[in-house]
Amino acid sequence: MKINHLETTHLRNDAHFQYHADFIALANGAGAENLKISALWTAHAVLFAALDAALKRISMSAITAKIQEADRQRDELYSGFKKFVAALCEHCDPAMRDAALKVQVVIHTYGKVTSKSLSEETSAIYNLAQELKSDKYIDLLEPLGLTQWLRNI
Repeated sequence: MKINHLETTHLRNDAHFQYHADFIALANGAGAENLKISALWTAHAVLFAALDAALKRISMSAITAKIQEADRQRDELYSGFKKFVAALCEHCDPAMRDAALKVQVVIHTYGKVTSKSLSEETSAIYNLAQELKSDKYIDLLEPLGLTQWLRNI
């Protein structure tokens, strides 16, 4: 496979770092001299080390632990919401079961929300909640007991 163009400035931090790590692995395998990049190789190594150090500093900010804890709590709440809806899909009342199945379709549309990046997860949960609060689904929330869940996720 050949990549014709890659805009590295559009990559996220981790993807950008991995791109350079993969490049280094390939170049080391082929040999910098064989690739005729020896003159730039040392400069690239220095810049890569600086990138690595910068990313480590970013990931160890003062609020990182708080953000991670809040994300963990939100993940648990969202997981509970999904499990609650899944349980309702097996309710003894056919009307409750049908309503829950409609909600579950919306949930499945958003995929594995908790495995997304923090900002993507926030967006997905917000959009999911907004969709369920829309005219199409709003009448299902109260009978299923989902109103309080949606206020909290």
